Amino acid sequence: MISACLFGDGAVCGGVDEKTRCALVARIEWKAAGSTLSPEDRDYLRFEQRNGMLRNILARQVPALAAKHAERVLSEIIVPRGGISRNEITAWIMHAGGRDVLVTMQERLRLTEHDLR
Repeated sequence: MISACLFGDGAVCGGVDEKTRCALVARIEWKAAGSTLSPEDRDYLRFEQRNGMLRNILARQVPALAAKHAERVLSEIIVPRGGISRNEITAWIMHAGGRDVLVTMQERLRLTEHDLR
């Protein structure tokens, strides 16, 4: 499940109550979507079966790889397809792949705490 969430999707879902919804000042607009495959990195994220249970095997390189590929999708797919520049992105919604992944993504994409609020 963790592996599928980290590398199998980029889904984001949010629920907002009526009071909060009325207080929102910005609208989220979907501009583009994309993905990339990296077969050369497949050994860093594996599954094993142990005692009838499926278990993730995550190498230390996973946060850096996630950030590297997120940057690639952003620069090679999202920005060109969406017809936008990075400077036009005013808010970021990150798929929570764990603290280390989020910290590494923030650093690699040069995002501030304000960007991720």
